[in-house]
Amino acid sequence: MRYDEAKRRIAVQLERDHPGWHVMWGCYSRVFWAYPVSVALPPGTILADPDPVELEGRIRGLEITAGQPGHAGPVGRPAGW
Repeated sequence: MRYDEAKRRIAVQLERDHPGWHVMWGCYSRVFWAYPVSVALPPGTILADPDPVELEGRIRGLEITAGQPGHAGPVGRPAGW
């Protein structure tokens, strides 16, 4: 198994749940990073958090603020998030 495979899978799932965002796991930084790609937010908006649940909450908040609550993905995450 690749190093940090579980974290990478979480990032992929977050990106699927929030299609207006590019989400990745930073192997060196040990932090999840989220970049808006189709959510109307100010240029340079970048989110970072080591906790994927916290990151998802911040993504949801910005989606709602941007008037795009339909982008909000499912609520509830598997154990270990």
